[in-house]
Amino acid sequence: MGDRDYEYFGVRRTFGAGGEYIYVFRAFFPYANFVELTGDFNSWRGEGLSRLDGGAWELIYKSDIPLDGMRYKYRVFSEDGVELLSDPFERYGEFDGERASIVHTEKYDWHDGGRKTELSSINIYCFEPQNTERYENYRELARKLGEYARKMKISHIMIKNPPFSPDPRFGNPDDLCFFTDYLHSIGVGVIMSIGGEMTDFLSTSAFFKLSEFHADGLFFGDISELLKKTDNIDFFAELNRKLHRHFPNVITIAEENTAFPGITGKDGLGFDLKVNRAWERAVLNYSEGGAKNGELIFSFRYAFGENYILPLPRGEHKSAVVLAYFFTYPGKKMIFRTVISEELENYMRKLSEIYASSAALIRGGFEWINESESPMIFRRTDGDEIVCILNFSGEKYTFYIDKNYRDLLNGEILAPQRIDIPPFGVMILSPEKNLLHC
Repeated sequence: MGDRDYEYFGVRRTFGAGGEYIYVFRAFFPYANFVELTGDFNSWRGEGLSRLDGGAWELIYKSDIPLDGMRYKYRVFSEDGVELLSDPFERYGEFDGERASIVHTEKYDWHDGGRKTELSSINIYCFEPQNTERYENYRELARKLGEYARKMKISHIMIKNPPFSPDPRFGNPDDLCFFTDYLHSIGVGVIMSIGGEMTDFLSTSAFFKLSEFHADGLFFGDISELLKKTDNIDFFAELNRKLHRHFPNVITIAEENTAFPGITGKDGLGFDLKVNRAWERAVLNYSEGGAKNGELIFSFRYAFGENYILPLPRGEHKSAVVLAYFFTYPGKKMIFRTVISEELENYMRKLSEIYASSAALIRGGFEWINESESPMIFRRTDGDEIVCILNFSGEKYTFYIDKNYRDLLNGEILAPQRIDIPPFGVMILSPEKNLLHC
């Protein structure tokens, strides 16, 4: 299939000479012997489609009234029997019930100028439908999540939706377009997920979401199984080349769980970021009390093996030291929604502000000062310099600082002195070229 097959398949509307509505239905069922269109507009009686080349089927349907908003499905006849299926290229559809597709041919009037510019301090907030108490419309969510993003210094909102349509629980295609449009107007980007589909649909779905919904980036769900086939390795490398050529500022993120080499970078598969699952496992083990000695520091050995993004797991926001570890560790940030106290949310916002304003934390190098978990002390540098002190133990530690430092968490200037770090305490310092001694 081609990158822009979404422009060919699905439903298109034109007008006849007498003002009648003309809808072109094109479906992709390469295994079918015969296909019928059935829906609200024909009382669910089947009307046969004509077979085209390459597994495509077409029906031109003329109507005196608009069909937008009406339901439809395809009755597909094959060697295996008869199936009543929704449109693989649907622009809109039902969430439950018969799971019918819905005709939607209107075009949204964009105001964002295409897409936003690239951001270096990537800090993604993942919105998950199952964590909502009620299904708000995309327009409500845009304002709600936009306010939260500005408050918490979030750079992007990530959402999940089907290959060529919005999640119907949250609205229609125009509502999803508004979602992106509004967030762009306040400087927040949108990442959309690409699920574990066949590679035939991955390419055209990716182009569709970037072109039609103005997404700024794509999150590819676990591609481990797909990479077991050599052809798919070449497919992803070529897909990333095409996406970055057509959308220069696009961010592509891959989830891959088998340590396949070269996920990121032009010499590999070309993804911009890879989810750092080893870091996530270390955090989960620590939070659950089952971390092996040194597991948190061991992950630093591989921190620069790929261009990583760190997934802060759900429910792991309750520890100040874990949050500080998340924001000061090398890699971009990806936060999953969870409920935390107001005090901890304010602390998290401050950490996010520090991260967003520091080149050292965004893209800087790493150097150990004290390679231990009690306490863990390291330096990040890139023009500016950040010294991070994270005490993962239940004991107090005392340090001596030999020059002036600014404590970035509270803005206090610290003169040379001995400093006590309480159990599970954190300090993030902005020094000149100073030394820190235990």
